[in-house]
Amino acid sequence: MKTSSTAPSAFFKPRILIALALCSAGSILMSLGFGGIAEGAKGEETVALESVASYRNDISAPARDLALLPAQKFEHETNLNPKIPYHHKDSVDATVQDRHVKSFLDSLTPSLPSPLLSFAGIGYPGVSCNCAPPDTNGAIGATQYVQIVNEGYQVFN
Repeated sequence: MKTSSTAPSAFFKPRILIALALCSAGSILMSLGFGGIAEGAKGEETVALESVASYRNDISAPARDLALLPAQKFEHETNLNPKIPYHHKDSVDATVQDRHVKSFLDSLTPSLPSPLLSFAGIGYPGVSCNCAPPDTNGAIGATQYVQIVNEGYQVFN
């Protein structure tokens, strides 16, 4: 359904005409104002600035001798860890595939062999720094493995 416009024509809008008139009047007043400032500056005397030495200097008391301000108490302090809204509802995941599809590219990629040996490494309580997250690094030698976690290290053979 076509809505009718209150303006007599699509090209003539009274708001645009009023805005154009106000902008024109503002620019005329601005140019007149700048002209008056320029003429006033020509007739006035210029004031010279003078720099002199200070006439009094003072030394404040040491900070340890200054009076302490009373502790400020706030009426409402923010939460240290604000609660995040949790709107999770358990439901069936519609994107889970119910069958295994082996694509052409999967058949071309080589499969990696499983590791020959695996072990737990440095336990978290064994590290002296309770840093989170742990910064785990390691290096493999000919017969040994060195693992470094934050400040602790251990050699496995």
